[in-house]
Amino acid sequence: MFEAALLSRLAADTTLTEKLSTYGSAPAIFSEQAPEDVSINDTYITFYINKSDGGHPAVDSFLVTLDVWAYTENRANGRAIVQRLDEVLDRAELMTSTRYHCIRLFRASGGPVQDTDPRSYHYNLQFEARAGRMAWAKNLTS
Repeated sequence: MFEAALLSRLAADTTLTEKLSTYGSAPAIFSEQAPEDVSINDTYITFYINKSDGGHPAVDSFLVTLDVWAYTENRANGRAIVQRLDEVLDRAELMTSTRYHCIRLFRASGGPVQDTDPRSYHYNLQFEARAGRMAWAKNLTS
């Protein structure tokens, strides 16, 4: 899909990445799930992309879900990350991937996720995305 384009966009925003922990030498942003050795005290983002019906053969639609994970000491920082994600991604156009051209994101919803541990901070954001299918367009010209 376009995970690499989304990861690149997030990792390039220094205002966002300075609020996150690091994993190895990179900001703690993970596709689908965090590695098992990430500490509960780390502040990080996980994201996943689900494809849905685009309504047109030239366009694919997606639901992009991002989760912000922080612990009590980082609660204010967690809220700042959520705000920055909204600023960075709402109405954003991602770089072209190998499969898609003109990937655009639009804010859909978001809210806190209830956790059994009252010290945790877990927030969920969702964006709708639409992208032009490059293979479909190439078939028109061949």
